[in-house]
Amino acid sequence: MIKLKNNRADSKLISIWWFAVLFLIAGGIVAGTLLFYSRGIDVRALESNVLSDRVLNCLVKDGYIKQDFLENKTDIFKECGLSEKIINKSSSYYLSLSIIDLQTNKKEIGVSFGNMAFEKDCKISLSVLNAENYPKCSDKKVVIIDEDYRKLELNIVAGSNYQYRPE
Repeated sequence: MIKLKNNRADSKLISIWWFAVLFLIAGGIVAGTLLFYSRGIDVRALESNVLSDRVLNCLVKDGYIKQDFLENKTDIFKECGLSEKIINKSSSYYLSLSIIDLQTNKKEIGVSFGNMAFEKDCKISLSVLNAENYPKCSDKKVVIIDEDYRKLELNIVAGSNYQYRPE
């Protein structure tokens, strides 16, 4: 048996391994916790808010709506940088735009894209606090002005039911 002459060298050797073991245990705990809690992340509400904000920022500038949109000359997907394939064909998204003239209370424009079943589902999920399997929706109403200085109300309803399912 070999005897170490220096007790300090012996304690330094043990402390290095001790910190290595502690580091491995702490790393395992952190990794396990992250794997467990990251599995159930639900970003549907955030996605619907981003979609409605993107359309709002695209169509309205300084309180004025783009005249091309009012005249149905605008491709909203190209103008706002949205993917028509994802919104219309994935059946996980819904986007509805309506413009109402506040003086006459007449609907000027009403267009919808995506999964049309979400129209009723969004009304339900916006009124019920915990609708687990329904899409999460965002409803934005903004008063805007057109080039003729008419007051209009732009109503944007965006819904997302995209759920990431890891294998």
